[in-house]
Amino acid sequence: MILWEHTSVIKLPQQETKSLVALHGWTAVVLGFLLYAVVATGTVAVLADQILHWSVGSVKPANPFQYDVNGITRSLAEKVEPKFHEEIVYSTSPRGNLEVFFHTHRENPNGELEDYGVQFEVDPATKAILQERTGTATELHNTNQFETLSRFLIDIHTELHLPRPWGLLLTGILGLGMLVAAVSGFMMHRHLFADMFVLRKKANTVLKKRDNHIVAGTWGLPFAFILAFTGSFFSFAGAFGIPAMAMVAFGGDQEAMMRTVVGMPETENNESAATANLNTVVSDSARRVEQYPTFMLVSHYGRGDANILVFLEPPETTIEPIQLEYDGVTGEFSRQKPALGLVQSAGSVAFSLVGPLHFGDFAGLLSRLVWVALGFASCYVILSGLSLWVARRGKRWHRFLCFVYALGTGLPVAMLAAGMGYFVALGSAASAVFWVPVSFLAASALVVMPAMIVKSPQVFQRNLLLVCGLLCFALPVLRMVTGGPGWLEAISSQNTAVILVDAMLVVSGSFALWLRKKSHDDISLPAQKSPDRPTNGLPIEPISGGSV
Repeated sequence: MILWEHTSVIKLPQQETKSLVALHGWTAVVLGFLLYAVVATGTVAVLADQILHWSVGSVKPANPFQYDVNGITRSLAEKVEPKFHEEIVYSTSPRGNLEVFFHTHRENPNGELEDYGVQFEVDPATKAILQERTGTATELHNTNQFETLSRFLIDIHTELHLPRPWGLLLTGILGLGMLVAAVSGFMMHRHLFADMFVLRKKANTVLKKRDNHIVAGTWGLPFAFILAFTGSFFSFAGAFGIPAMAMVAFGGDQEAMMRTVVGMPETENNESAATANLNTVVSDSARRVEQYPTFMLVSHYGRGDANILVFLEPPETTIEPIQLEYDGVTGEFSRQKPALGLVQSAGSVAFSLVGPLHFGDFAGLLSRLVWVALGFASCYVILSGLSLWVARRGKRWHRFLCFVYALGTGLPVAMLAAGMGYFVALGSAASAVFWVPVSFLAASALVVMPAMIVKSPQVFQRNLLLVCGLLCFALPVLRMVTGGPGWLEAISSQNTAVILVDAMLVVSGSFALWLRKKSHDDISLPAQKSPDRPTNGLPIEPISGGSV
């Protein structure tokens, strides 16, 4: 008893504690379904790069910036209209080739500024043009067959596939809801440190689930704070922050705002001038950071005010990405530019930290895997909390429990079905852009319809877990059958993402089948009397709302 009293963190009156319980529970119930969708897809989206390389299969191992970028640029520049020389974006294509986007800026019918031009995919070794497409940056991105699967999963996470800005607004609200649940969950844990370690072994299924929910939620509190805050920042900044800044500080001129934020020169020099040798610029940036660039931007190609920005991954000593600026005519190094503005500031440092903390990419693959594990724990906390909330209200809520199971296991089933649709489309030369969302929606409908009529939520959940496990095992097989590389071929081409994602699918499938067996065993066991445990002054039955 002394131990419990001394580990107490926050002591609140009984009535205030009950109010917090109600706030915690109803926040999760009202927002829990959508919040789970965002967190679950975000957990998968952490590995978006690996999923992209896995879904493409054969990816060139060499960085395309190692080749003759300057020669490729000069050759392509002769093929496009001079107006598209306003900006050139260089990046690595999904297949590992060099992607070059010559574009200008124009307003769309909604009054928003967009990039419009010609995009080339070039084999950097042979300089052969593999693909040429014209359109806006959004159109080109959304119609890229190879990016379809990873982009679809990311868009569910960021915008729930709703039109802008409503999708961003909703995910921002969900982030705030997650923050409310995290704060209320923290405050109502009067024995926070004890709750981090105590699990009752001799208890019935519901009480074991409650203990697991509390332990997982307590350990996940720091991650929940980080995820909720950074996610809300990105959503609200995209939906309102940038347009509001443009309206207030730049009279609605978004282009002027972006030039100021990015730090581009304000003075213009329209006179013709040869742009510096891009190979020299790339080599100099690689020497400074000891790695080749991942992205490069050339502004005003062929003009006297040309400017070059080179983007590189952060070195091991920092988590902030590197931006190097060069004079576009002389090729001389100008400075290392902060993430925002022209000079380093506290705001720039804070902004540069938000992305790595949200995406978990600050320490390479290791930190991504840690973020996946923490995201999985958050998913468990949401689902277990929802099921506990239902258990407290009795059998009359069993239909709601069916929908909880339909969401918790049905969403992974639908994502796996989207992957099946992707590989079938690529293998049959069909449109992956069409079949990925169709497969996702079809699987979702097949999951939701039985949830409306089944009599036993537990049997329904076991069937969903069986389907989920089988799909996890089938997806790597389908990938190889439709032309994807085997493990030996992937190793030879240094595409370790193929092995990583395949292995994670096999592990996930095994875990789903284990959960299915365990749930059957739990139902078969008779209820046991639970030993006493401090209850924070609350009833012993489940009270937690389900979301950190």
